[in-house]
Amino acid sequence: MVRKKNQTIHISVAASLKDVMDDVKPLYEKEHDNVTLEFDFAGSGQIRERVENGAPIDGVILASAADTDKLMDKKLIDGNQEIASNTLVAVIPSKSVPSGDIKTELAKARVIAIGDSASVPAGKYAEEFLTKEQLIDSVKARLVKASDVRQVLAYVESGNADIGFVYQTDAMISKKSADGV
Repeated sequence: MVRKKNQTIHISVAASLKDVMDDVKPLYEKEHDNVTLEFDFAGSGQIRERVENGAPIDGVILASAADTDKLMDKKLIDGNQEIASNTLVAVIPSKSVPSGDIKTELAKARVIAIGDSASVPAGKYAEEFLTKEQLIDSVKARLVKASDVRQVLAYVESGNADIGFVYQTDAMISKKSADGV
């Protein structure tokens, strides 16, 4: 029997997909002998910048169509395929009692955590939501921007933010925050 050479595949993945990829890794490696997946998790914008700067990455999984399009336009990736979708939700610390109304929660919040819209798709979507609902001007001074959705979640879980915008999958893994605002 001829044994294949061991291969490590380096993939940069949007931070919001960490739990999914942690589940996928052993399944993929079991099906593909001699292949090891190595993940690097960050915001989609950060990953795009790394690729643009020539980082040694074999593949990317991004949460941002805009960042994917930029890499395609520069011919830095060969193609793309949507493999998953997610929903933006607002989370509050678990000790808080949700009012069920996002406007009420935002009005009483001293600190509102969102991803940095320049590099975090969830932050961009949060800003779009706040703008569409005509809330952005009233909350702008209370926004704290994070490098990825996991940092937003950490701010809320630790009580350093009264409310934060994350993906539903991130809210689901948290034991210290309550979603459904």
